[in-house]
Amino acid sequence: MRSGISAALIVRNEERFLEGCLASLAGHVDDIVVVDTGSTDRTIAIAAAFGARILHSAWQNDFATPRNLGLDAATSGWILYIDADERLSVPEGHRLDEGLSDPGLVAARVGFFPRVRSTPYRELRLFRNDPRIRFEGAIHETIVPAIDALIDLGGRVSQSPAEIRHLGYEGDLSHKYRRNLPMLRAAAIAEPQRLYY
Repeated sequence: MRSGISAALIVRNEERFLEGCLASLAGHVDDIVVVDTGSTDRTIAIAAAFGARILHSAWQNDFATPRNLGLDAATSGWILYIDADERLSVPEGHRLDEGLSDPGLVAARVGFFPRVRSTPYRELRLFRNDPRIRFEGAIHETIVPAIDALIDLGGRVSQSPAEIRHLGYEGDLSHKYRRNLPMLRAAAIAEPQRLYY
C-alpha cells in the first residue's frame, strides 16, 4: 500500500493566493499536483517555484474534470484536495498523516472554515488514492458519493487534526458570480433532484 500524501489543486489566475497555499503545505505533503485551466498571470511560475507538478487542462465549464485529472496524477497513498485560496494548518504536535496507516480507512475529515471569522465544520478533504474516489458534478463538485459507496463496503472515515481556512469569499466576488451562475443554471436543469444547486 502506498504511503505519503499528495496535494491536488486546480487553478486559474491565482497569483494572489497560490503562494500562501503552497507555503502552508510545506512539510505536510510529499507531492503537489497543480492542474492549470488557463492562467495568464504568474500562477504557473509560482507553482513551479514550489516544485509542483503542473498539468494543463482547457477550461470546459466543469470543475470535476480538472480535479480528477489531478487525482489521476497523484503518486502518494493519500490525497489532500485544497484550493489556492485556502490554507492548511496542522496543530503543533500533530501530523497530517496521523492515523492514516489504518488499512480500513478510506477518508478523513478536516476542520473547515468557509469564511474568515466563521464557524468551522468537518469536511472530507483527505482521502485514499483510490481510482473509485473521483469527483462528480460540473459545479459544487463532490467526492462524497464515491466515499459513501466505499463506506457501504465497510470502509471507515476518521477525523484529522488538520484544518483548512478558506479566504476566497472576502472582497469582490462578481467575477465568480459571472462564471458560476450559468453553470449553476445548467446543472439545476441537468440534475433537478440535487437540491444543493
